[in-house]
Amino acid sequence: MKMKKVTQKNPSTHKEPLTQEKKKLLRRVIVLLIVFVLLLIAVAAVRFAWNHTKSPLEQEYLAAANEPLPAYSYIFEPDFEEDIFQDETYLRRDRDMIFTSGAQTIRVALDDTEHVFAEDITFFQQYFSAVVNGDYETYVSFFDDSYANNEDNMRLPTEPFTMQKIYDISVEMKSSSYNENGIQEAYYLVSYKFQDNNGTFRNDVRDGQIRPLAFQVCFYNDGPLITQIRPHVSIVVS
Repeated sequence: MKMKKVTQKNPSTHKEPLTQEKKKLLRRVIVLLIVFVLLLIAVAAVRFAWNHTKSPLEQEYLAAANEPLPAYSYIFEPDFEEDIFQDETYLRRDRDMIFTSGAQTIRVALDDTEHVFAEDITFFQQYFSAVVNGDYETYVSFFDDSYANNEDNMRLPTEPFTMQKIYDISVEMKSSSYNENGIQEAYYLVSYKFQDNNGTFRNDVRDGQIRPLAFQVCFYNDGPLITQIRPHVSIVVS
């Protein structure tokens, strides 16, 4: 009598069929993974479109925001009693503001009160007049309240500064448009040089250096205000 050979299945290699609950769970996991991947793609697409619909100057803002600025020490001691208009060397400098908008360029003396200029020209004329005269209270009035809340903005002086011997002032309008609230936003490239810089107003440039600044100005019903200032990275030495 022959004995039948009985083979036993290895329980460790036996695969039980998926239950309905496990199948549902697996399908949910797959769906969630697909949704997550699609969400990542959508966010990347929105960011790409957002960055590429910005003006070149706005893109420069974003690039410059992450660039650290140097903080120099200065040999010129702050003198709050000095009248810079008694300095003959400074008086020989070109202290006018050159304002450019498109093909039009105009030269404006900071102390010119006889002529009527466009709103943005007058705004920058008064802005630089406040800086030159060391008028801290007037200077801070040129900024929108939102400026301090934007950590990408260039830091402003937090205390009074001396009269500033700045010259070769250049302001160029780069673009202008209206935002979703109907407020005009204009972008300007601004540059100027220092003589005898003592660091009380800006401590990121030395004498004869130019570090251009990119300004965003919003034109409200009550008048224009600066909402952004961000530095360009390059330094030009003359």
